[in-house]
Amino acid sequence: VTTYSDERLKKDWKLICAREFVQAISHVKAGTYTRTDTGERQVGVSAQSLRVVLPEAVIEDDEGTLSVAYGNAALAVCIALAREVESLRARVEELEAR
Repeated sequence: VTTYSDERLKKDWKLICAREFVQAISHVKAGTYTRTDTGERQVGVSAQSLRVVLPEAVIEDDEGTLSVAYGNAALAVCIALAREVESLRARVEELEAR
C-alpha cells in the first residue's frame, strides 16, 4: 500500500512529542478479538481508543462506523518509539559516564 508522502504536498506539520505520545499510545486498547459481524478472530486496536491519541488515523464512514489506517498509525508509532529509544540511550550514556 502506498500513498503520496512527498513533503511538498504537506503543510502545517505538528511534530509528535515522543515521550508523551508513547505514554498515551500505551493506553490504546489492543489485542485479539472476535468480530461480531463475521465471527472471525482477529488482532488489532479499538478505533475509539486510538482516536483519542491519534485522530488522524481513524476514519468514520456515513453510518458512524470507525476504521483505522493501520499503516499510517504504525509508522507514526514506530518513529515515536525510535525517538524515545534514542533519548533513553543518550540518558543511559550520560548516567554511565558519571
